[in-house]
Amino acid sequence: MALVQQQVVPEYQRLSDDVTLGLELSLDGTPVVAIQRWASRESQEAVMSSDGFASWWADHQPALVEWDRLLEFVSEWSTLDVDLRGRDLV
Repeated sequence: MALVQQQVVPEYQRLSDDVTLGLELSLDGTPVVAIQRWASRESQEAVMSSDGFASWWADHQPALVEWDRLLEFVSEWSTLDVDLRGRDLV
């Protein structure tokens, strides 16, 4: 978790105010779900297609190499966060 707290989170804060990161640990402490949440799909696409993204990505590589060394990548997917407090889901 130190890698995420000390390197990954600050890098993503530098990337955009529209993204937050989270980790969910299983009760036995082994499997981890890393969560990247964006304010909107449009915001994510705008940031990732911006002129500064390639530079950010290059700067972020050392943390990603360490992340890959520590964890085994299993799957990746995209979802939409649904507000269940009265929002019409239809």
